[in-house]
Amino acid sequence: MADRFLRLPLEVQQIVFDILHANGIKKELTPFLVVNKYWFVLISRRLYKEAKLHTIWHLRDSPNAEHYLSIIRSLTFGLGDQAYHHGIIKKWAQPPLQNLEKVSFVPGAVFQGHDVDYIIPYLQPSISTVQLFGVRWTLPLLSALHETCKDLKELSIKYPFKGKDLSLNAQSFGSWLQAFPSLNSISVFYTDGNGNEKPTRNAWTKLFSQPTLRSLLN
Repeated sequence: MADRFLRLPLEVQQIVFDILHANGIKKELTPFLVVNKYWFVLISRRLYKEAKLHTIWHLRDSPNAEHYLSIIRSLTFGLGDQAYHHGIIKKWAQPPLQNLEKVSFVPGAVFQGHDVDYIIPYLQPSISTVQLFGVRWTLPLLSALHETCKDLKELSIKYPFKGKDLSLNAQSFGSWLQAFPSLNSISVFYTDGNGNEKPTRNAWTKLFSQPTLRSLLN
């Protein structure tokens, strides 16, 4: 029997390799996989529904790249992802992720001090959930979210006021939140030790006046 696995596009083979490796299964087992076109059509949506930046990087030379990118619903960024970013932007000034619904960063990683403004080209109008734990906010990033993600519904952040950008105080951050009438869930994790600013009572209580808000956690 012909090795049908090898007939798959290289980027799909890589995804299968990653899954097998994550599950502790040796890659030598992959030649025994029986794959056909029907399987590929069904499984491709599952393979690409949740992606990391290196996944997009692997797709940049694929003739089916835009089809795969249209499947992605959730995109997770990690430390060191700028290494993939340059190759992606060289291919697409703005990656065609028209169905992207969620952007987040790897849980547990601390991105303070790391420039994460490179994620701006990946933002899409379709995004409804943003989870940026441990990320140092900047005005360009805040502005891009406001201009692009008009229908943002869920926002989760950590230490939003940490850093040297004095324009990102509690008052201006509260005003920025007010500019999203679609928000119905906000989670803000902060500390008032180590130089982090505790939100002023006036700025925080303004959030309760948002008519669409259903969940507020701090």
